[in-house]
Amino acid sequence: MKKNSFWLKLVSYIIICLLLLILILQNAQPVDFKFLMFSFSVPLVFLILISTIIGILLGILTIFFIYPKENKVK
Repeated sequence: MKKNSFWLKLVSYIIICLLLLILILQNAQPVDFKFLMFSFSVPLVFLILISTIIGILLGILTIFFIYPKENKVK
């Protein structure tokens, strides 16, 4: 059972890495990013990845605020 689990994880990681590589190669063109009074020229893939990471972090924080730990009375 553990041997099959290892191969499943390995294949999953390889597929995810290949999909990420495709994402990077297709979105390498620079774009202008303007925030408040700042302007940057960065590859589109960085903006996609940063937006994804911020979304994941906000989702995790939201879960902690919606479902706070209950104080256990002993």
